[in-house]
Amino acid sequence: MIIRPPSLKDRLILPEDPFMTAKYRRREAGRRPLEFLLNPHRFGGGASAFRIEMDFEGANGSTTFTDTGTGASTWGFSGSAAITTGTILAGTSSLSVPTTSSFIQTAYTTNNRVPPTGNWSLTFKIRSTGGWVQGGVGCYVLSVQDGVGIGSGTAIALATNSSGKLLVILSDGTTRSVIVTGATTLATSTTYDFEVRRVTNTITFLINGVSDGSGTFSGTINTPVGRQWRIGQPESGNNPPAPFVFDTFRLA
Repeated sequence: MIIRPPSLKDRLILPEDPFMTAKYRRREAGRRPLEFLLNPHRFGGGASAFRIEMDFEGANGSTTFTDTGTGASTWGFSGSAAITTGTILAGTSSLSVPTTSSFIQTAYTTNNRVPPTGNWSLTFKIRSTGGWVQGGVGCYVLSVQDGVGIGSGTAIALATNSSGKLLVILSDGTTRSVIVTGATTLATSTTYDFEVRRVTNTITFLINGVSDGSGTFSGTINTPVGRQWRIGQPESGNNPPAPFVFDTFRLA
C-alpha cells in the first residue's frame, strides 16, 4: 500500500482553526455577505473594509480618537462633544454630543464620502439622552450639508421629524429630498443600532437589523465641495441635535 502524504490543499483546511483558510472565508462570505462586509476581521480579513471606521475609544473627556477606516480622517471636536465613559454603547467608551451646539467634523473627501453611485452601508449605535424632538421640531444626527441646505451643498443627512421618526435625506446636487421616513417613533434612553443602506436604487433604513422603511433614489449622490461630515449640529445650523451618545460608526 502506498501512503500518500497530505496535499497542500488538505494541509490548509484545518477544522480546529478554520478562520485562517481562504476557502473558509470565501464560504462564509457567501453565506453571510452583509456580516462579512461589516465585520471582515471576524473572517480573517486584513485591512479595514470601511471608508470610515470609528469606535470612539479613549479617556473620559478626551477629544481625540482614531478613525481606522481607509479614509484615515481626522475629526475635530466643537462645543461640549467629547469621549465619555459614563454612558457606553460599545467597548469602553463612546462619543457624547450633550448640547445643541456640539459636534465633531471632518472634511468630506473622495476618501470618506458616501459613494455617489453603487451599493453602500452606513451603520452606527445611538442613544438619545434628551429626546428626539426639541421645541416641537426634529433634530439632526449626522449630515453633510451647508448653510443653504437645499441641494447643491448637501450630500446626505439623517434627522428626525417633529414626530420623532428618522428621515433619510439625500441630494443629487439639485434637489434635496427625504427618501425614507422611518415607521418607528424613537424612544429616549433606548440604544438603537441604525443602518442606512443602498442596494441599486433602493434606500433602506433598519433599526436593530429590521427594516423600518425604504424608498427609491436613482440619482447620483452629490459630492459638494468644501463641505464637512458632521455628527451633531449641522453646518446649516437648522434643527440642531438633541443630546445623544454615539458609537461604532461605519461606512462601507
